[in-house]
Amino acid sequence: MSNTMKGFVYAILAGVCWGTFGTFVNFLIGFGFTETAISILGPALMVIFFLARVLIQKPQVLKVDLRGLIIYVLVGVIGVIGSTWCYAVALSKGVPLAVASILTFLNYFIVMIAARLLWNNKITLVKVFSGIATILGISLILNVFGTIAASSIGLFWMALVILSFAGGFLLCKWAVDLGYDYDAYLMYTNLFAIIVLSFMNPPWSVIGEVVTNVQAHGFPVILAILGFGIFPMVLSYYFLLTAYGYLEAPLVTIMYSLDPVVASILGFVIFQQSLMGSQMLGIAIVLAALTWLQLTERAQEKKLLEQAENPANQIVT
Repeated sequence: MSNTMKGFVYAILAGVCWGTFGTFVNFLIGFGFTETAISILGPALMVIFFLARVLIQKPQVLKVDLRGLIIYVLVGVIGVIGSTWCYAVALSKGVPLAVASILTFLNYFIVMIAARLLWNNKITLVKVFSGIATILGISLILNVFGTIAASSIGLFWMALVILSFAGGFLLCKWAVDLGYDYDAYLMYTNLFAIIVLSFMNPPWSVIGEVVTNVQAHGFPVILAILGFGIFPMVLSYYFLLTAYGYLEAPLVTIMYSLDPVVASILGFVIFQQSLMGSQMLGIAIVLAALTWLQLTERAQEKKLLEQAENPANQIVT
């Protein structure tokens, strides 16, 4: 398997695992967890898992230089501000959830432009039109048409969300390129995220919710917590970092458009939610756009390899 295909496999796995986020959040809310507790529970599970992994396998990576510390703090804080606080504020200012999901995906285009400036990655028509097609598909999946109205102040907060998501993806790619250990990266960034979130909801309050809900509902709560920690947290982010080792940042970012696809399918299978024809069309458009992008990138990689292997195609100076 080529490096490009390896990268796409990891990116797809990251997007699919992240797509389970909403399903597990619905389970946890159903068991009585508050949204603020869930926002801390996710990073806390990441810290526990990756700290244990580091202590057992490679404790030396806990030592961090100043540049690494700055990256970890920035990613932790920016990720929290973008995915939690600013997002919540935007929703409270009247931005519909479906519209917020669409606007959040606009970070893909910011990442594409920034990748051109930072890493000289090409901006191709395939990348642009794949992004546009994906937005159209997501709009159909979320049935966003007719709910586009939003206040100017809400859109301002959504702009901060978009920039925060883009900044988080770019910093993640930068950390991978610099060679920072994946486990240490995920442990430290989530640790700093918890520190920021603790000002909104103290950890002991979250522990209290866990104890109370386990006592009330038993083992299913533990299964929901473990599933939440494993799939949209540990596996999704680990696959994300691994994909960055093979692909350009925009090619990884766009795979997160699989989130509403997976969420819709799980909603249909688990919660018996209906799937309208327009939503199925949206799923088909997203999958077609991602497939087109993958095939194009694979063809480009194959072409470059053939040119490198064929001396007749090389310029002799």
